[in-house]
Amino acid sequence: MPETMHEYVVKSLKGCDLAAAEIATGISRWTLLKIRQRQIKNPGVNSVEPLYHYFKRLKPKRKAA
Repeated sequence: MPETMHEYVVKSLKGCDLAAAEIATGISRWTLLKIRQRQIKNPGVNSVEPLYHYFKRLKPKRKAA
């Protein structure tokens, strides 16, 4: 089963710079921390989608062999 956007975001939040994510997405550090700790079970598309796209932009692209 493919990884959901929410799972990808939670995984990506671990060890990330919350201040940078807050500035880039407009989502408060408090909310980011609660999502990372899974205290918010269903954060909603308005939080997950911007975070998903933020982390996808940060992820280095693999070069084709």
